[in-house]
Amino acid sequence: MTANHEATDSPPRRWWLASLWAVSSLIVLALVIVIAAMGYPAWMISVGRSRAEALCASATVGKSVAKIQTKAHESGLTVVSAPARTGPDGKVLPAQIIGMGGWSFARWFCMIEHADGRILNKRVDVLD
Repeated sequence: MTANHEATDSPPRRWWLASLWAVSSLIVLALVIVIAAMGYPAWMISVGRSRAEALCASATVGKSVAKIQTKAHESGLTVVSAPARTGPDGKVLPAQIIGMGGWSFARWFCMIEHADGRILNKRVDVLD
């Protein structure tokens, strides 16, 4: 035999199997990434909604605001407190505790208005 056509003991390589495996692996990886990219925001929105609704459900109009302030910080929501202020028409607006949760384009809020240490109003709202 010539040098170019020497007999070997190894079986012929099947490149089409190796490339099929690589393509299949890339497709599966891409699907996992797409599912994670779509699923995480949906999960965050769901968790934000349930936390905001739970916070507002635990607030009772007329009750003390001190316990709700503590619950808001323990709830896992982003909490913003706004002091009482005077509106443009001269009317006094009550202080607010706002618990926010969700994802960038779908934020769920629990807004609790209070004055003199008592809860005046509560509501759940969404900004999408």
